[in-house]
Amino acid sequence: MGSQPVIEQKKSSIELWKRDIPGQLTSVDLSPDHHWVARGFENGVVHFLDGESNLVWEAEVGQPVKKVKILARKKKVAILNEYSQLFLVDFAGKLVLKKGFREFWSGLGSKSGDVLLTGWKSKPRRIDVATLGRQF
Repeated sequence: MGSQPVIEQKKSSIELWKRDIPGQLTSVDLSPDHHWVARGFENGVVHFLDGESNLVWEAEVGQPVKKVKILARKKKVAILNEYSQLFLVDFAGKLVLKKGFREFWSGLGSKSGDVLLTGWKSKPRRIDVATLGRQF
């Protein structure tokens, strides 16, 4: 019997840039157009980077970051920390909203540009970003 042929798989990705990660990374999101990257860290810091890996802004949310989500249509970044506090920061780095919840949220997503919070013992909650953004 002969040897089995070796099958090579082509890489499905390309390296765009390299950047050191200064700490324990807990969440990353990439915008649909691949021009923005949000990343959250265990120490409560969030970085917003442009498509060239340049730091656009840095925010501190007080507790470890659970999730980050880029809301490209609203030009905001949603941040959920370990204490179920939701932060919205616009693309220029201005804090637009800080809101605490009694429910424990573990997931953060978006639907039609709004924030969708999910949790273990709570029904999913959709939050209208335009309405909440006016409260702060």
